[in-house]
Amino acid sequence: MVQSTSGMIATMTGSLVNLVAIFFLKLIYDRMAIKLTDVEHHRTQVEYDNSLTLKYTYYNLSIIIRQYFILHLYKSTGCDQGDCLFELFIQLVIIMVGKQIFSFIQESLMPILWKLFFKFRSMKRSSNHADHNYMNSTNYNERNSVTTSLLPAKYRSLRGRNILCRADFNMLDPGSRPLFNEYLEMMIQYGFITMFVPAFPLAPLFGLLNNLFEIRGDAKKLVNQYRRPVLERVQTIGIWLSIITVLASIAIRTNACIIAFTTQFIDRCVYRYTYSPDGTMKGFVNFTLSYMSTTRFDVPTNETYCRYDSYRSPPWSSEPYVFTSVYYHVLAAKFIFVFAFETIATILTNVIMAAVPDVPKRVRKQIVHETNITNAIILNAEVGNQQYNNAITKDVNFQKIFMLKQQHEKLQSSNCNINNEVIENNDQEGNIDRNEICSQSLVYKYVSFERLPPVTLSSQPMHLTVPNLHGNRPSIGFEDLSSHNNNNMI
Repeated sequence: MVQSTSGMIATMTGSLVNLVAIFFLKLIYDRMAIKLTDVEHHRTQVEYDNSLTLKYTYYNLSIIIRQYFILHLYKSTGCDQGDCLFELFIQLVIIMVGKQIFSFIQESLMPILWKLFFKFRSMKRSSNHADHNYMNSTNYNERNSVTTSLLPAKYRSLRGRNILCRADFNMLDPGSRPLFNEYLEMMIQYGFITMFVPAFPLAPLFGLLNNLFEIRGDAKKLVNQYRRPVLERVQTIGIWLSIITVLASIAIRTNACIIAFTTQFIDRCVYRYTYSPDGTMKGFVNFTLSYMSTTRFDVPTNETYCRYDSYRSPPWSSEPYVFTSVYYHVLAAKFIFVFAFETIATILTNVIMAAVPDVPKRVRKQIVHETNITNAIILNAEVGNQQYNNAITKDVNFQKIFMLKQQHEKLQSSNCNINNEVIENNDQEGNIDRNEICSQSLVYKYVSFERLPPVTLSSQPMHLTVPNLHGNRPSIGFEDLSSHNNNNMI
């Protein structure tokens, strides 16, 4: 009991030390990532951000993942319980929960402390400024009393206070990448949950609880404690999607290795289905232990042999303390399990990704519908322009109206007082009576020649929209203009 308790205390102490080391190494790696990215001299800001994101993610995840590869692959069978799953669980609980608590405290308290610091510094600078003393002087208040009295009541209270923009400027600067740390935190949490879920099944629950508090905390932080960030419009989350895909692929292999090499799941299966005489787990502990002669230790004891967890030959064999065939059998079974687990999980992942579309079916139909409408509008516009050009070319009466545009100042549409000189100039090609020219001039007066007519289908006659003095907009077709009738064209 004392030995097991001491082992747990040692594991917890080592995990706490590891947690503190993670925080210090993160500061060093973050500065290193920025320096290395600056040296690369990327051409665009997108390339710079992508490179910096990859370095940040790699450095932060490598600090966390290294504990698994160092402690639980090399240590393997050196744990108290025969496997290192419980020790991995203790470390994950301390590191994950401790990191989330530290991040929550940092995001909640540090902005408040920095805000108070900047506010105090701003007040100290403004108190020593000459303009501030002048603004607060009695003469200034007397000279501006009239201006203040003219302001509305709801704005008078703002006099003597800090200007709102100055107060907003005293807030914390979100930086050029305001959401970068939020994305990075989510990626690290996603890596924790997916990579080590066999050893820590409660990790998704802790992640959910943390995110529930994180949503409200980040909202309050962005609204009340930081300046309004300069955001840019994007269609996707960018390189973070590729990072999630890589983490999911690594998580499949990590989970397979944890089950195969950290636990005794494969050892139990091999013993039960291969070496057990009755197909049960009876005698499994004796199966996993090997013999060692006590004469190898300078310790006084009455026992000749001791047992330890390994698959090695006994000291009385021809080749003592070498791996037996059982060891290679179990090792081969572990590799086969890792390969099978990886293949099946990858296939299932691809099937689920193919079955669940990125865009819902309803939204996809709406996009197709809007695309068809846009294409129809463009096509109808082209057809309408073609009809408009044909009408201008073929319609003689419309050409006559266009000729009258050059002389519209001489036409009086109100009472149809057409100058005789104008009639003679327009009567050279044919006989045009006074009433026709009068009606065409009225048409010209209210037709806008600088805008194209409304778009119509090719099977329909084209109409010009003519505004009316009474507010409605009747339409006049080219067919009506070419009919040479004088019956109420407008």
